[in-house]
Amino acid sequence: MATSDYDDVPGFSARVRTVQIIVGSLLLGSGIFGVIAYILRSQDQRPLPADPFLTYLMAGLGVMQFVFSFIVPRMVLASALAQRDSAAPGEAPRLAPRSPMAEEVGRLLLLHQTTLIIGCALIEASIFMQCIAYIIEGQQISMILGALLWVVLLFKIPRRDQIEQWLDRQRERALEG
Repeated sequence: MATSDYDDVPGFSARVRTVQIIVGSLLLGSGIFGVIAYILRSQDQRPLPADPFLTYLMAGLGVMQFVFSFIVPRMVLASALAQRDSAAPGEAPRLAPRSPMAEEVGRLLLLHQTTLIIGCALIEASIFMQCIAYIIEGQQISMILGALLWVVLLFKIPRRDQIEQWLDRQRERALEG
């Protein structure tokens, strides 16, 4: 399917821009908090703890959330697609008369946005946990892990072509099933 096929879908570009703004906001918020955490800890003269339990706990939870950021959105997607496949034709509410393709793409875009936000929110929460551990215990590993997770979040900002490819895959799966 050529990319021009989606140019005819009303609001496609606006929805792509919306999800880019949302992910960018998550990125910006966690980045600003990381800078604040670094500044706060650099002004703190307390010695580092002998047993940085919180750092290890937050690192473990952070890695776990990173893994969940890939698993949970896939589960949500699979569940939503299964519900869509089992729904009777015309069962979904219609807001305005649109072409069947525009309606399908609109639903898929909403599903993509939802799953992307879930995955990114899990990563953002992990970044916040690393920053909090750094503020409290001052272990560099927390900031390093937080920075790595921030880079992962940076690469989650979707490009238009990525969204179009995702839509193509979902539409092909629907035709196969």
